[in-house]
Amino acid sequence: MNKMVNINDGSINIGGNDFFGEGYSYNDFKKSIFYVKQDPKRIVNIDNPIIINSRKYLVDLFFNNKLILYAVFLYNIDEEFTEATEYKLKEYHDMILRDEHIDVNKTYSWGKIRSEYDPRSNSSFIAIYHMAARPWDM
Repeated sequence: MNKMVNINDGSINIGGNDFFGEGYSYNDFKKSIFYVKQDPKRIVNIDNPIIINSRKYLVDLFFNNKLILYAVFLYNIDEEFTEATEYKLKEYHDMILRDEHIDVNKTYSWGKIRSEYDPRSNSSFIAIYHMAARPWDM
């Protein structure tokens, strides 16, 4: 089984193909099967769930002002969580990353992978950050 995230370059493995990796641009996205006229100046939501290693995710993409991908957020939807138990989804994401043997305490040459819970929006997600394309460095 392939890892959900290639730790050498931060790309995400979808069906044996690497997508959404370091240097991935909005123009690359426009050529993909996931493009349905999303606006790159906003959070780009993939309309349909994506299966990665037999798990189902909703996916958000974040592009910087040069239209280069700097973050991918994965929201697992295999288990059902309510607003009151959303924080438990973070624990589920932690378990997924452990199963994938992904070290969330490590910063890789291309960026980092984290399991996060945002209390302001009450949402949990797996975040893949590509450090070279961070918008605050532009």
